[in-house]
Amino acid sequence: MSKKPYRRRLSIELTILTAASAVLALLLLFLLHTAAWKVLDYVLVNPQMVAKQEKKCVSRLQSYIDSNGLTLEDTDKLKEWVSSQRSLILTIYRDNKAVFSSDENIVVSPSDFNDYAMEGDIISGSREYMLQFKDGKAEATMTYMFENRYYIIADVCAGLISFGVFMAILFLFIRHKMKYIALLESELKILKGGDLDYFVTEQGTDELASLAHEINAMRCAIKERQEAEETYQQSSRELVTAMSHDLRTPLTALIGYIDILYMGKYQDPKKQQQYFEALRKKAYQIKDMSDKLFEYFIVFGKDSNDLEMQTAGAAEFIGQVVEESLFDLESKGFTIIRSSNEINCSLSIDVDSIRRVFGNIFSNLLKYADPSMPIRVEYQQQSDRLLIRFENRISRNHSDKKSSNIGLKTCEKIMDEHKGTFEYGQQGETFRIELSLPIW
Repeated sequence: MSKKPYRRRLSIELTILTAASAVLALLLLFLLHTAAWKVLDYVLVNPQMVAKQEKKCVSRLQSYIDSNGLTLEDTDKLKEWVSSQRSLILTIYRDNKAVFSSDENIVVSPSDFNDYAMEGDIISGSREYMLQFKDGKAEATMTYMFENRYYIIADVCAGLISFGVFMAILFLFIRHKMKYIALLESELKILKGGDLDYFVTEQGTDELASLAHEINAMRCAIKERQEAEETYQQSSRELVTAMSHDLRTPLTALIGYIDILYMGKYQDPKKQQQYFEALRKKAYQIKDMSDKLFEYFIVFGKDSNDLEMQTAGAAEFIGQVVEESLFDLESKGFTIIRSSNEINCSLSIDVDSIRRVFGNIFSNLLKYADPSMPIRVEYQQQSDRLLIRFENRISRNHSDKKSSNIGLKTCEKIMDEHKGTFEYGQQGETFRIELSLPIW
């Protein structure tokens, strides 16, 4: 499975989202603040509404004066009442002289009625209201900013809405990730149940998506390993069955010859020598089978990571491993016909394993090839592989003999570990082997 790139970390993604949500919330706060204040300005800050609220305030003040029997000298009581009214500036004067003011910028002394006169800019545009005190009437002006509490309420609501939007965005993001985590958990339970064909959902480009991708890679690796183990076990069962049959025949003959010799059922020493030769032949046949079986289990029980890979020139490899064995065949009477293109590549191989492959090939050629017919060997360097082919005529002495092909299966496994191929087959009386190795 190809590795998928993941460029965004979950922490960075969350940081960016938090910052973006904060900016959005601040922008929303500004818009809500501006809109609310404009609406309040339109609804509340107009002459009719201001006059109505001031009249209500004056009415409450007059009721307070009447119920407490206040005089103009009861400034403490007046200050107490004004402080209970939010956003109110009250100035009381008599004969155009200020006798009380809640504005700290205007200093008055009601006890001696100082000569401080109200400046025109203070009362300019303000409405005058008449108040009845116990010691006489007095005029009052006020600035009653009753709308302030509505502005504060509007700002608080705007703040709550903006904060709610900020939290909602984060909640939706976290909820989306939590749903994905829950999905991964449920899918892992499916894999745990043994369904390795189930594809784990991959969403996004963060660590969670990377985790899902790696789970899928692990799932595929486990599935491939299980399939390989099942294939190996099936092959092993078939091999044991075939080898049991192949070993039974020479063993039966071996036991028969031993019984003949043990019981002395031979007529002359020459016959005895024939039996000994037959015993020796069957013993070597059993040894050869057992060696191949041992070699098979060594190769199939070996991990591909245990290979000691070396880089070798292909021409040198052919000369030392292949041609030397071909010269041995020629010395035994075989005819070799070679064909090749230019070989100038390099190979990455485990030398001992590859020698075992060609050892099996030449052992089979020596046993089964017809010496009267040429063995054709072809070397071909392709764009990415080195190809080697063997073709021979099967000897008539072995044409009808069945084999378990244990040596060829061992070769196939070794070549697979080298990322190469090993193919063999028979067409009529011609047997062909083709193997390839990746070039470097």
